[in-house]
Amino acid sequence: VVSVMEPALMVHIGVAGEDAADRMKRVVQRSWRIVEEDLTGNGVIFFCRVFELAPSALELFKFKGAKDLAQNPELAAHAGAVMKVVGSAVAGLSDVATLVPVLQALGGAHAKYGVQSEMFPVMGQALMWTLDQCLTPAGLWTEEIKAAWMQTWTVVQSVMTNSMEDQISKAAMSWTLVEKQMGKVVDLFVTTFFSLCPDAALIFPYCIDAANPEGNPKMRRVFTNILCTVGQSVAGLGRGGLLEPIMANHGRRHLSYGVEIEHFETMGTSLMIALEMRLGDQWTSEVAKAWQNAYDRIQSCFTAAMKEECKSKSNKVVKRHINDLQLVQESWKLIEKDIDGYGVKFFMHVFEQSPEVLNLFTFKDVKDLWNCPYLQRHGAQVLRIVGEAVAGLSNLSKLVPVLKSLGAKHAQFGTKPEHFPLFGKSLLWTVQQAMGDKWTTELHSAWGKTYLSVQYAMEPAMKASYKELDIAEEAQKVKQLVQESWALVEKD
Repeated sequence: VVSVMEPALMVHIGVAGEDAADRMKRVVQRSWRIVEEDLTGNGVIFFCRVFELAPSALELFKFKGAKDLAQNPELAAHAGAVMKVVGSAVAGLSDVATLVPVLQALGGAHAKYGVQSEMFPVMGQALMWTLDQCLTPAGLWTEEIKAAWMQTWTVVQSVMTNSMEDQISKAAMSWTLVEKQMGKVVDLFVTTFFSLCPDAALIFPYCIDAANPEGNPKMRRVFTNILCTVGQSVAGLGRGGLLEPIMANHGRRHLSYGVEIEHFETMGTSLMIALEMRLGDQWTSEVAKAWQNAYDRIQSCFTAAMKEECKSKSNKVVKRHINDLQLVQESWKLIEKDIDGYGVKFFMHVFEQSPEVLNLFTFKDVKDLWNCPYLQRHGAQVLRIVGEAVAGLSNLSKLVPVLKSLGAKHAQFGTKPEHFPLFGKSLLWTVQQAMGDKWTTELHSAWGKTYLSVQYAMEPAMKASYKELDIAEEAQKVKQLVQESWALVEKD
């Protein structure tokens, strides 16, 4: 490591020998003591100069919307932290073996944040200008000190940009590998995510059967888009702030879909597991770090935009989500006042729409269904379950397992996935009867989305249960054939 840094220092200063390099270090370190007298203030001056030279660089920071940057506390905090890092690098000139890995790590981190290698000359100019402003009044910005700082910055820039470009190159190569087996990576990504986060079945309404991504083209398409977004960010780590506005827009849109900030960590974990399983030996620590950095960058952009949207008093998306929940829960209180009566109305509407469904029930031959006690009990029981689902909308992690269990049980009763739209239509009709003149298009929309969420939680479990029943039935047939054939053998 020393051999990388020392020759560079001596070549840049133009004098051979250790004394010249040591003198340059001392000059830089002593001049920095003046800067340290007001690290934060000088840091703010430095960044303001960077933004003057390259206005687009401001887009990389959270305080980009601040009106008075020079007085912005977030910029002051960041500037102070950066200047402390510079101070550590200056102090580290006396221990090159320790300094170089630190600079390399900084280079990799800045690739994650979207800093382009082209920004380093700009930062160099801003640093020299800041030093000029700071040291000239004390008569210390001499040609020798200026040359020493320029030579030091050249070496720092070289080490950091090489590290950045190396990380970007490895990341881009790994994305090419992923593209070659995109389908298999996506399938693993989907199944892993929903196994770790089952309540997402209510958040992603297109995920009808998370256990079978191959049979759900729409779901595969959505998760392929997610993977491509991360992958293209991995391959484009050197494109600076170009991705940030796109990611922020995605974040605001995902808030409208009901995605919560907490889901991003599980999404990232699932993606890393899928990539590691598919890439095998090619999933090195460097590649893993590049993907994690890219995902962290995207997650940061997403969540920042979502938080900003949530804070806005005019946030129609959040208000609409809360309003839908309130509309559904408040309207359900009317059903609960006569749950037996509305249970009968619900099923009678089902039977009117699809008479063959009646054959699934033990009371199918009863002539007066309106007054059938069995139908009354069953209708009330079903609506109480719906009521539990309505109440549980505020706690999806507890609700989803209950709905999955119901889905599996209904397969045993003969209920089929194609019955869900029928039941949904009858449920909305029943609530409408209860609401009367108070029924609105907003209520219709809120209940429609609620029922779809319930359906998408129950349906995969129902399908899985049918598969188990088919296997069990086939096994029973085989058993019967074997026993019958052996009975014939036993006769002789």
